[in-house]
Amino acid sequence: MEQLVLTYIFIVTFIIKDLVMLRFIEKVLNVPKNLLKIILLSVLNITIMYLTRTLVTSMSMLCFLILVMYVVEVLFLFPGNRRIKTIVALMIPLYGNLCLLLMSAFVSSVSGYELHAAFTNPILMLIIRILTVFVTAVFSAWLLKIDADKYFNNLVYQNPQKLIIFFVIECALVVKVFTVSLLFLPPDKGYSLIAIAFLMVVTNTVMFLTALFMLVGFDMMEDRKIQSNYKMIDSMYKSLLSENSEVMTEIDCISGKVLNYLFRGVKQDRLIGTTYEKVTQNVIEKQIHPDDKLEYLNQTSLEHIKLYLNTDVRSWTYEYRLKTDNGIYEWYHDRIMVDTDDELNSITAVIVTTNIQNEKNLEYCASFDDLTGLYNRKSIDELITSHLKEDTVGALFIIDIDNFKAINDNLGHTVGDAVLKEVAQKLSLLFGTTDIVGRLGGDEFIAFMKTNNNVQTRAMLLCNSIKHTYSDGKCDVSISASVGICLATNEHDTFDKLYAEADKMLYVSKEQGKNTFNIV
Repeated sequence: MEQLVLTYIFIVTFIIKDLVMLRFIEKVLNVPKNLLKIILLSVLNITIMYLTRTLVTSMSMLCFLILVMYVVEVLFLFPGNRRIKTIVALMIPLYGNLCLLLMSAFVSSVSGYELHAAFTNPILMLIIRILTVFVTAVFSAWLLKIDADKYFNNLVYQNPQKLIIFFVIECALVVKVFTVSLLFLPPDKGYSLIAIAFLMVVTNTVMFLTALFMLVGFDMMEDRKIQSNYKMIDSMYKSLLSENSEVMTEIDCISGKVLNYLFRGVKQDRLIGTTYEKVTQNVIEKQIHPDDKLEYLNQTSLEHIKLYLNTDVRSWTYEYRLKTDNGIYEWYHDRIMVDTDDELNSITAVIVTTNIQNEKNLEYCASFDDLTGLYNRKSIDELITSHLKEDTVGALFIIDIDNFKAINDNLGHTVGDAVLKEVAQKLSLLFGTTDIVGRLGGDEFIAFMKTNNNVQTRAMLLCNSIKHTYSDGKCDVSISASVGICLATNEHDTFDKLYAEADKMLYVSKEQGKNTFNIV
C-alpha cells in the first residue's frame, strides 16, 4: 500500500515537473505555447520511466535514460536555434541527474543504507525520485519566473562564445555524472576506484581550464579582434550590453576612418576602413528625418567632435528620428564618447546608437490621453504649474459637454468616442499653439491660455463651436458646452486654486441652463 501511494505521488509530481520544464524550453526556443504538446510529452516521459523501471538496474542506466530521453525530445521535437537547443537539451537532464545523485546520497546518509541499496529497495528509490522531481520542478519554475529565456537568446547574438564555454562545461559535467554514478554500483560489480578517480580528475581539470578561460579568455579574444584603444572598446561593449544598442561605430578622428563597426553585435567588415563621412552621408540622405538632418550633421561631424577636446566634456548624447526597414520613422539615441592618447597621438570616438522608440511610446502614454491625443490631467497639472512659477498670468477653462450621455445612450459609444475626438480637434484649433489643452476624463476637458486677453471672446467662440446636433437618421441628439473660467492672479497662482474656482464657475454655468460660461 505504501509503495502504491508513493508511486502515484511520483507520477503526479513528475508530470507537473515536466509541464513546467517543457514550458521553459518553449520560451527559451521562442516557440509558441502548445499546451497539448507538452502534456503529451509529459505523459510519454512518465510512461517511459514506468515501463523501463524493471530494466533500469543501476544509477548509470537511469542517468543515461534521463539524458537520452530529453536530448532526443529537445533536438528533434522542438524548433529553434540549433545552438540554444543543444545547450538546453543537455542542461535540463544534466540538472535532473545531478539532483538524482544528490538526493540518493542524501537519502542514503539519512537512512544508513549503502549507496547501491537504492535499486534494491523500491520504497527508497521512490522517495529519491520524488525528491529529485520536486527539486527539478522548483528549479524550472524559478527559471520561468526570472525570464531566464531572454538571457539565453541574447547570448546567440551578443556573446556566442559564452554558449561554447557553457557547452564544454556541460560535457565535462555529463562525464562527471556518469563517473559518480559508478560509485552506486555494488562492490562486486563496481569499477576500479583508480579508474573513477582518474575520470574525476580529468573532468575537474577540464572544468578548471574552462573557468580560467572565462576569467581571461574573452579579454584576450577582444584584444585580438579589435586593435584599438582598450578603455574605449571596453566602455563600448558595456554600453551595448546594458543599453541593448543596435549600432556601435569607432572612429579615428585624425584620419576620419572607421576603425570598427558593429550592427546588433555583428562586426561589419565592409565598413571598416571607409571614411566616416561616407557612412554618415549615406544615413543622412536616406534615413534621417528631414527635420533632424541639420542637428544630426552638427552633432556627428568630426569638427564638432574635435571641439569638445578643448573642454572637459568627453561624452554627450542627442536624439533623432530614423527611418526603419518598414519605412516608419522611429526615435534613436546616440551617445558619443571621445578619448585621446597622447603617447599614441590618437583621438578616438565611439558612437553607440540605441532605438528608444519604446521609451518614447511610454512617455507619450504617460503624458497624453489615448482617445483624443490631448494632454492628460497629470501633464496639464505639471505644465500649468511650470508656467505659473514663471508668470502668474493666464486663464483656466474647464469645459463640460452638455447632454453627452444621450450620445452614448442613443447613438452608441462608437459615435460617442468620435464626438470626443471632434471636440478635441475643435479645442486644439480654437486655442493657440502656446496654450495648453487636455482632457480630464469622460466628457470633461480643460484648457489654459497663457494670457488674460480676449478671454470672454474665446469663451463665446468655444460655446458656439461645440454646439452641434448629431443624428443617425432616427434620433437627433444635441450637445453644447458649459464652461467655468478662472483668471490667474496673485491670489489664484496655483493649478489647484485655479481648478477649484473654475470648477465652481462650471456649476454656475450648468445651473444657468448650460451652453454658457462664467468667469471669476
